[in-house]
Amino acid sequence: MVSIGRLTPSDRQDWEALFRSYIDFYERALPAHMYERAWTAFQAARHPTNVTSRRPRPTCNQAPADAQPAHPWRNVVAGSILNWNQSWTTPSGRTVLTMQTDGNVVLYKDGAAIWASWTVGTGHHLSMQGDGNLVVYNWGNSPVWSSGTAGSPGAVLSIQEGNMAIFQGDRPLWYTNFPPRLINTCQPYPHYVCP
Repeated sequence: MVSIGRLTPSDRQDWEALFRSYIDFYERALPAHMYERAWTAFQAARHPTNVTSRRPRPTCNQAPADAQPAHPWRNVVAGSILNWNQSWTTPSGRTVLTMQTDGNVVLYKDGAAIWASWTVGTGHHLSMQGDGNLVVYNWGNSPVWSSGTAGSPGAVLSIQEGNMAIFQGDRPLWYTNFPPRLINTCQPYPHYVCP
């Protein structure tokens, strides 16, 4: 039986072996101090104490009991930069996009990670560029991850409850978890809630 819980000091050796295997799998190399830094960050991270199954997604005409007021998202415009240990948060505070100190960009909902850039050990900052591309850059200012949405001037990053998406006007170009809510109008997407 597998038990899931918070990391403790006795987990360090097993965690480091797993983490080194992860880094090796992606054919990356980390300096020794980054393992200590990542261990410290993982121990400091907020973890959910109770794991429950996801509730079914309501249809467009069924608002969930915990529905937020209209426009429960945060829009991020071109030129915005997220540095280490900084976050962009939805108005409710339930969904948070964080540039972690381990170099990974992670989207959290209610404290649980729901998407990541998988740039541990390489990411330095996240940039929403003027060409519509969302990019993680390393210390040398070289890209290590992108949304692949370059060539879309005027695009906006929309951080929504449990999702994030890049829009050009009303057209979603990229999203993390499920078809996004339009940021200017409500057009029903399958299995999604309209305001």
